[in-house]
Amino acid sequence: MKRNLFLLLFIIASITCFGQELLCNVSVIAPKENLADKKTLKGLENSIREFMNNSKWSENSYNTNERIECALLFTITAVNNGVYTGSLQVTSSRPIFGTSYSTSMINYLDKTIEFAYTEFSPLQYMKGTYTSELTALLAFYAYYIIAVDNDSYSYMGGTPQLNEAVNISNQAQSSTSPGWKSTEKNDRNRYYLLNAITDDRNKDYRAAWYNYHRQGFDLMQQDVEKGRENVMKSLETLKTMHDANPFNLAIIQFFMVKPNELMNLFANAPTSQKQKALQILPDLDPLNANKYQEKIKE
Repeated sequence: MKRNLFLLLFIIASITCFGQELLCNVSVIAPKENLADKKTLKGLENSIREFMNNSKWSENSYNTNERIECALLFTITAVNNGVYTGSLQVTSSRPIFGTSYSTSMINYLDKTIEFAYTEFSPLQYMKGTYTSELTALLAFYAYYIIAVDNDSYSYMGGTPQLNEAVNISNQAQSSTSPGWKSTEKNDRNRYYLLNAITDDRNKDYRAAWYNYHRQGFDLMQQDVEKGRENVMKSLETLKTMHDANPFNLAIIQFFMVKPNELMNLFANAPTSQKQKALQILPDLDPLNANKYQEKIKE
């Protein structure tokens, strides 16, 4: 009896200490009627959800309440002989220390995905092996999501996961499915998304990402002014990078998730910081230039 109790406690402790990293919401939709069997799409959705949430992607320990909240939205536009074509929206967020507020981390649209799927076939992924397009796609984004999250907690903290994503990208170069190659017309595909933060020339971006979250927003519970000052320093780093390359995809992705957060932050800032923000933000994010002017009034 005591032995059984010990084993039960050991199992519970193991689950607590070595829990999976992701808490991933998955949706698979096909806007066109009769495009695909609804039962098959639901099976695909469930298989992806189980694959993302039940797989162990790193050696890091995650408690249940520490799992990374993320979402995958598959929009299927064509199905031919078991091959699914469409797009994938990837989003994730993370909590800000000492608050109930969560900040958006990723909002990326993978415009062209293509993979084969047979109902009831298990999804299996083996490191170092290109098993299938679907599992390669899912593993790639699992590692990318975790890497971006880890980078926000420690400088270059996501390097191990980025290395795994690079390995998957390299293995997928033989794939006939789109999204993996530098030679494609789409210069914002998976290859370029990954290259944007793994290129040595973008180390400053990862430093800015860390400072923005860990030294910026996480610090505000203790010292609002110091935290906001560090956010500004991160923006100044991005401005230097932007001046060198206005089409830097890492910076473009940054402003897919941060505009409203920055508007709210600097709307209540001292006049001197508002002035700095209005000098920097419209250049970094020209699509929202007017909104910055409206929301951050001196």
